[in-house]
Amino acid sequence: MSLTATRKTQAALEYVHQHADTRSVFWVRGNNFLKFSEDFRSILPYAKIPHRVAASEEKELLKTVRHWFESPASGDWVLVIDDAENEADYNSESGPISELLPQGPKGTVIFTTRSRRVAEQQGCETIEIGKMRDEDARALLLARLENPKNLSEADQKALTLILCSLDHLPLALVGAASLMREESMSPSEYWDKFKEIGEQRKPLPPKFHCIRKEVGMTESIMNAYFLTFDQLERRMSFAADILRLSAFLDHKQIPEKLLERSNRDREQSGGSLDGAIGKLVRLSLVISRKDGTGRPVYELHRLVQHSIREYLSEEEASEWKEKALEVIWRLFPHCKHEFLQECADYLPHALAVTENSTSPMAEEVCFRMALYLKEAAHHDTAEAQIRRYQEAEKLYRSALAGRENVLKHGHRDILESVAFLGEVLEFQEKHEEAEVMCRRALEGRERVLGPYHPDTLEAVFHLASALQGQGKHDEAEVLLSSRRIVKFYEEMLGPDHPGTLVSHSILAGVLRDQKRYNEAEEMLRDALKIMEMALGPEDPDTLEAIDSLAFVLQQEGRYNEAENLHLRALEGREKVLGEGAIDTLTSLWRLAGLYEKCGQAADADSAYRRVYTGLCGALGEQHSTSRKCLDEYKAFQ
Repeated sequence: MSLTATRKTQAALEYVHQHADTRSVFWVRGNNFLKFSEDFRSILPYAKIPHRVAASEEKELLKTVRHWFESPASGDWVLVIDDAENEADYNSESGPISELLPQGPKGTVIFTTRSRRVAEQQGCETIEIGKMRDEDARALLLARLENPKNLSEADQKALTLILCSLDHLPLALVGAASLMREESMSPSEYWDKFKEIGEQRKPLPPKFHCIRKEVGMTESIMNAYFLTFDQLERRMSFAADILRLSAFLDHKQIPEKLLERSNRDREQSGGSLDGAIGKLVRLSLVISRKDGTGRPVYELHRLVQHSIREYLSEEEASEWKEKALEVIWRLFPHCKHEFLQECADYLPHALAVTENSTSPMAEEVCFRMALYLKEAAHHDTAEAQIRRYQEAEKLYRSALAGRENVLKHGHRDILESVAFLGEVLEFQEKHEEAEVMCRRALEGRERVLGPYHPDTLEAVFHLASALQGQGKHDEAEVLLSSRRIVKFYEEMLGPDHPGTLVSHSILAGVLRDQKRYNEAEEMLRDALKIMEMALGPEDPDTLEAIDSLAFVLQQEGRYNEAENLHLRALEGREKVLGEGAIDTLTSLWRLAGLYEKCGQAADADSAYRRVYTGLCGALGEQHSTSRKCLDEYKAFQ
């Protein structure tokens, strides 16, 4: 089912409200893949699906949610995909969201969208949401009043005027009725106050016309919310503060912890958080929900959020936008594995408060978001990795610009931003840009920290990787060998430390690319023995070493040994990372080349097809890696 028009979300809410007692209801943001995946993942605990280890592929995790919806265990359910506007995400053949949606006769999927194309792609029954009929709007309003049967003639006339002024918009009507009920206000009294607000209203700015188009707002509807905000400020200023803060966060999935920071002086304003939120819910300004783990989260309709922003003076808006940024700055954690979920919860709000901000706090938040995105990308599908790295690059650039504006040249924090930006560029195979940043980071860290500080050594590795990506293998080998990196790691950290083992693999990769296969094989075999004991046989670094050793043996013509190792690496990566991960596709690609050399045409053809299909899905047909694979496949044919 697809609902189209400006009142689509309200209609979906009404449908959900009517069925909530008999069916499980799930509400997922559908405006982009990142938000969709976060919300879809939050269903895991509710469905009692065990969360896999962190190295699991994100796409496979999300597919388990889809399979649960399709299974008898899910019971009867309603799944709402809200704001499904991006047509590419819902392409029935290749859309990243489309392929995760449950299929079959079970349950009901509702899309709220302005796009007819999305509805057509999903094969939905389309319901146009038009203006509410007068008798239905009147019934809706009366149903929410305290004593609807005891209205005077003046009240009846006032109701007619209210309906007309609020354009029969259900959300606004419910808000007006909620205020009348909460304040024991008759329709006549409401209408008098409503007119006063209209007379006192400040002229609306030109941007109002854009807001009106986006959320279906009229000046009269905005006045109705202004009246509610006035009453709220008089009765419970803490609740009003929550609204002010929420105006500058993302309007959905607001964690309770953010709202706890709303009050500027709780002792003076009085009231508890529960009491303030209860007031906002009764006034139909905020919707209270629980996320997939049972934690409370809160939402505002965009119409309410835009009204709050217009209600505030320019000075107040600036103050509360800065306060929202400060709250995120204090709460958004420095990314560690145990904080990944917390980072995911705060991410949409961090993006909202840092937009167009030049504050030093914004640059710090951008840096933390980029760290999270870089870390989260390791556990994503290949296509999600690309999006994460692209977003991380933008955030690192923003953080770097901000730090360069306020810190001295060569400051350690600036070098940190430069180094991480170089790393993300390298992950995206932007090797030349990565080299520039990695050189800058290395030179700065050598000067500030010394040549053998761990951060300096890490910069050496990333610069060597950027050089390798450009085919500068001799330069990469000289860089690593001249600094005695591997030997230093062995002496400083021990032979079985992960850093030492990774240094072995990196140098072995350089030797392999220089066609110094005997040296590369010896180094990889030594590292692999220790890796299997220290890290385990299925650790991603162990699997990388196995695949690298297989490739070296393949180049030496030792095909039987190479095939066994390639298959071992491939099976391990499929299990740990998933079939669509770039590393998994790389293993399969190397195996295809081996089959080609051995004359196993059918096996080679099948492997090449799988690799090319996977790369196109992850990177797109025009990506250089996809084109290179296609060229090799055509040459084989």
